[in-house]
Amino acid sequence: MQDALPALVLNSEALPRNAMSEPTPSYSNPAGHGTLGNADVSDEQLMLAFSKGSADSFSELFARYKQPIFGFFRRRVSSRAPSIGMQLRNATINGFRNASESVLGFVLFFAESGPTFLLWLAILLLPARLLWRRYQRAFALRSSLGV
Repeated sequence: MQDALPALVLNSEALPRNAMSEPTPSYSNPAGHGTLGNADVSDEQLMLAFSKGSADSFSELFARYKQPIFGFFRRRVSSRAPSIGMQLRNATINGFRNASESVLGFVLFFAESGPTFLLWLAILLLPARLLWRRYQRAFALRSSLGV
């Protein structure tokens, strides 16, 4: 089974000192701009030099990968505010979603407890309906007699 990779690759003790057959060159930056301008130096060599304490190798790595990493995160973390049309669209969708969830919840409630509800409704409203019909007949009778 393969050995697990070390947790800290930037730590100087994490990588063996003889990882590459070539000796690690000393990276100096005569311009002092943060890039070495040496495109033939590999990233692995720069990482080894950085693990040994070379700040110039980190500057070169940073200069190489600053723009791609920045672009990667910028595409994924968008801070642009949505337009008014998009806000209205989202509000409409959320409104319809909330309304349909409410109707669905109402339907599911009655599907689950509907028979019990209908039983109580019949128990309570049947006498009320009978009383209402008796009242209407009595009122109609009084109106026809002129009382």
